[in-house]
Amino acid sequence: MKLPNSFKQFKAKNMLGDIVKKDAKKNKNTIIGAQAIIANLGSWQSRPTKDWDLVSNKPKAATKRCTKKLNKVAGTKRYYSKPSEQHAGTHKVYNTGMDNVKGTLDDEGVIDITQGKVPYKVINGVRYATLQSTVKDKETALRDKQFAFRHKKDKYDLRLIKGRVRK
Repeated sequence: MKLPNSFKQFKAKNMLGDIVKKDAKKNKNTIIGAQAIIANLGSWQSRPTKDWDLVSNKPKAATKRCTKKLNKVAGTKRYYSKPSEQHAGTHKVYNTGMDNVKGTLDDEGVIDITQGKVPYKVINGVRYATLQSTVKDKETALRDKQFAFRHKKDKYDLRLIKGRVRK
């Protein structure tokens, strides 16, 4: 049995952001969520996050492209994609985790791509969701009891945005 190169897997994990940004720029996808807040406000005060959320016209094709690029950099089939079970029209890219087996408890979601459109602002050639649309989404999620598990993160993001952006 041939063991995968650990350095290549580490490199793929570190290049995740670059791969997502390059694909988003090329295919005109919009980056949303915490990564959009970081791009708009700067990273020194933003909430740390590992995953990437995007909006695309063709989420299934976008996840396949990203999966293929990540696996090429990793040198093994470390990443896989599948449709989200909770949200229709959303596709996810997962890292297989330490055991390198699909569908186990240690798999980590790294990219979520949803179908749709959001208002965007271009920063360094990449489309990022505007802060106004992010605030609107966060306030909607805070009113919904279904999203109680993320209320703490959303409140923090809203305080951060409203504290930095003056009207």
